[in-house]
Amino acid sequence: MTGMQVLQMLGEMRPGSLEPVQQVQGWLYALEARIRAEVTGEEMPAPEAFTMEQELSVPALYAHLYAWYLCAQADLARGEAARYNNSVTVFNDLYEGYTAWHTRTHLPAQKHHVTGIKG
Repeated sequence: MTGMQVLQMLGEMRPGSLEPVQQVQGWLYALEARIRAEVTGEEMPAPEAFTMEQELSVPALYAHLYAWYLCAQADLARGEAARYNNSVTVFNDLYEGYTAWHTRTHLPAQKHHVTGIKG
């Protein structure tokens, strides 16, 4: 999923309430940097190298977390506290689900050797 696809998703979720693309790109960059730092361990390009056309880290199964994060940021910027609380709660649930999924599916192979047990 790309930033432009997230922007389209956001437009479908909140028709007529889109923020300026540069502001949305900044919010998206901040979230992508957080995901890479906290979850994937990947390097993040400099902000000026980040574009809305590049592929984002989170797979399609959890990609709505980007749109909900942007909704929460827009709600916060507008001072809509109740709406922000709802949006950030949905985002946090999706983010926790994604991080749990990533941890489960990206663990290194474990070798278990049990020695010294006599039955």
